[in-house]
Amino acid sequence: MLLYGVCSVDYVNINGLPNSKLIDSAFWTLAYEWKFYLIFPLLIVFARGIWAWLVLIVSAVAVYRYSANHVEWYFVYSALTASIHYKLPSIRKLFSGNFGSVIVIASL
Repeated sequence: MLLYGVCSVDYVNINGLPNSKLIDSAFWTLAYEWKFYLIFPLLIVFARGIWAWLVLIVSAVAVYRYSANHVEWYFVYSALTASIHYKLPSIRKLFSGNFGSVIVIASL
């Protein structure tokens, strides 16, 4: 929990250097990566059957309710995409061809 709290800092000046985000612009991702890696083993336990959808729904509600800047939605969307890809082979087949490429490009 201590590591979770420490990694919740959005931005810290590195070595007291003001505006160090100009040098290390990827530092902000560490907070989200550590949270994800700490929670990932728990997600693996519940990744089968109806539990996967339950974890996805609870995660979406938690992000909606408690997230300050909603960057965590990227993790929720990727989990939803992976669940649909592996659990619904008909959808996977539909989106694996040219149609899927057009949908991806259009969604950008």
